[in-house]
Amino acid sequence: MTRICQAVDAGRLTREKLWVTDGVHPHDPGYREFAAAAWDGYQTAVKAKLASRVPPQPLHGVTYMAQRRVRLADLPALPEGWIKGKQEGQ
Repeated sequence: MTRICQAVDAGRLTREKLWVTDGVHPHDPGYREFAAAAWDGYQTAVKAKLASRVPPQPLHGVTYMAQRRVRLADLPALPEGWIKGKQEGQ
């Protein structure tokens, strides 16, 4: 996010081109920035000869070790403010 904010501040990207649909997912330009930031971090680590290590136990429990797919539209109740279907203009 820091890289995206810097690009917006520098005028290289605009908020309107980043968050086209939902204000959360930044579309292709934002994901390119995420990938570039990850690549820069990887390259920096390689140059510094850093080695990653996996902790013996998950850091935050086993929450993400079991998956369950659920169609949001099939839930008995949606979160407040949510509606089923596309909103006008999308």
